[in-house]
Amino acid sequence: RYVGVQGAPEFFNLYETVSRFTVTGADYLGRLNAPTPWTVATIRHFRNVARSLCEVVASFGDGNGGLIATLRYDIDAASAADHRKRLAQETLAEVAEARGVAGCHLLIADEAASAVETAEKRVRAEKNLIPRWIVLIESWDDVGPFGALCAELLTDAAFEDAVAPPD
Repeated sequence: RYVGVQGAPEFFNLYETVSRFTVTGADYLGRLNAPTPWTVATIRHFRNVARSLCEVVASFGDGNGGLIATLRYDIDAASAADHRKRLAQETLAEVAEARGVAGCHLLIADEAASAVETAEKRVRAEKNLIPRWIVLIESWDDVGPFGALCAELLTDAAFEDAVAPPD
């Protein structure tokens, strides 16, 4: 769990599973379809929730960081294969070698699994956003240098084919 130091959203939770079936299976969906009273009372106040069930398609680095940047964006279908190849084979491998970077990862959402309607989602005040493409960059550096590294990446050609600049 992370708390934002810059940008939005204010909070970021990352859950890793052995298989996507952990979060798409009957047991997990059963829990989401029977929210506790505390969950119902709490999540109706959540705003700007973005939730994607993703596959990690590329991962670089040796560890986990105490800081994490989440770059959320979309790519047109016509550009998707080239974008995925460029990030997986060039961009993220280079970023992983930068000072203070613990790891970086390219995730692509399973849109159908992410959009499954549950009782918990129906309680929310707003519909969940489903970011389709996500780059995670983890750092064990200080906030300033890490922020500068991420800002530099955003001005790089890495995301020139994105529908809009990453959030």
